[in-house]
Amino acid sequence: MNIQIWLQNIAGLATQAGVKILGAIVLWILGRYVAKWTVQLLTRSLTRHGFDSTLISYVKSTLTASLNVILVILILGFFGVETTTFAALFAAVGVAIGMAWSGLLANFAAGIF
Repeated sequence: MNIQIWLQNIAGLATQAGVKILGAIVLWILGRYVAKWTVQLLTRSLTRHGFDSTLISYVKSTLTASLNVILVILILGFFGVETTTFAALFAAVGVAIGMAWSGLLANFAAGIF
């Protein structure tokens, strides 16, 4: 009798884990599709407005990497992993990149004036 209850518990846990894994796979596929669509939309828009191809490539790779990181954090949250640490790390990286770009943009603006 004890073994039967144990097997039912194992079957229930396996079913829950399987549903979560299946949901994560579906979320990954849909997320990649949306990310690809978003990057293509932005690339077409920038090309139509006459931006430099090097800048378009840079923006495209940056956006793709950012969306992939966001998708992974979303999937980890789906599994129940605490994602606030990842969000804080992502924000810190954004601030660091912004500070690095501020000097470059200041020099660019000074060159224009």
